Amino acid sequence: KREKAEKQKNKSSKIEKKKTKTSKVKYYHHLKEVPDLLKNNLRCLFVGYNPSIKSSENCHRYAHPTNLFWRLLIQVEIFTPQFKGLSVSNGDMKEIIRRLNFENADLYLFNELDMGFTDLIARPTRNIEELDAAEMAHSVPVLLDKIKTHRPRVVCFVGKNIWLLVLKHLGSAKTTQAPKPSCSYGVQPRTLTTGLASVAGYEPEVHVFPSTSGLVTGVLRTAKEELFRGL
Repeated sequence: KREKAEKQKNKSSKIEKKKTKTSKVKYYHHLKEVPDLLKNNLRCLFVGYNPSIKSSENCHRYAHPTNLFWRLLIQVEIFTPQFKGLSVSNGDMKEIIRRLNFENADLYLFNELDMGFTDLIARPTRNIEELDAAEMAHSVPVLLDKIKTHRPRVVCFVGKNIWLLVLKHLGSAKTTQAPKPSCSYGVQPRTLTTGLASVAGYEPEVHVFPSTSGLVTGVLRTAKEELFRGL
């Protein structure tokens, strides 16, 4: 009896661990989605995983203070906002970033520089660990439809796994035995973009960046800067 009880206890413990592992998915029903910024023939479309809680609260993309997105755009002079008395060279980056959260920087890029924004998933979370894997996979066709409809010249995936999900979806559409896709950062070769071109009806240039979230530290900032310069 004691041995049977011990086995039952171990079984219950395993079930509990499994529940804990899958309980990271979380929904914040009180938070609003951040609207896409899309129009036809954009110079560049940035594709992120999903909005953060801070982005939802501010209705401003990449809004968390530790996110490097805006810092990198400014650093490589893709986006050079002019604030009176402030300069990146003078070490005023923190103040510039703080003001950007209230200056509709996304809209400036969209209206003045023809750069748009969308996400794989619209609902906000604290981090991507709170997204469901099946939910992300099922969102790929919607993303592909946006690319097909608006035909951006450059599609920039801010997160390698977003592009890998796209490649996996395109591969599985051809065969159930599609190999697990792989890619490097930077501009993607035509051998990897032909599937997207076939679905979209044209050939966009595809760039893949690491996530700019402050939680992602596997890629050096200098390497991220070089990738942004490639735009």
